[in-house]
Amino acid sequence: MYSEAWEGVHNPPLSLGKSTVDYLRDLQDRFDSVRSYAEAHNAQAQKRCVSRYNLRAREKHFQVGDLVLLLSPDTTSARTFNKWNGPARVVQVCLPHSYH
Repeated sequence: MYSEAWEGVHNPPLSLGKSTVDYLRDLQDRFDSVRSYAEAHNAQAQKRCVSRYNLRAREKHFQVGDLVLLLSPDTTSARTFNKWNGPARVVQVCLPHSYH
């Protein structure tokens, strides 16, 4: 029924003061303005969260021979739980944040 009105095949019984095409264009413009507003505020909120997180975050570097703890999946419970294992010794630095 509505698609017929959009295509001009069938006129809607109720007139809202503007054609269906004009109404849909207005609606699309309002959606676009709301989306841009939400994106701008989301970007500000994300920057605020990142700056608060980074206040106490520190860069961690390990060298060969350092003792570290490993965070590995816990096989005895649900997949969402992890377990700390260790201490383990670093034997190779692969990338700045990747170790064996």
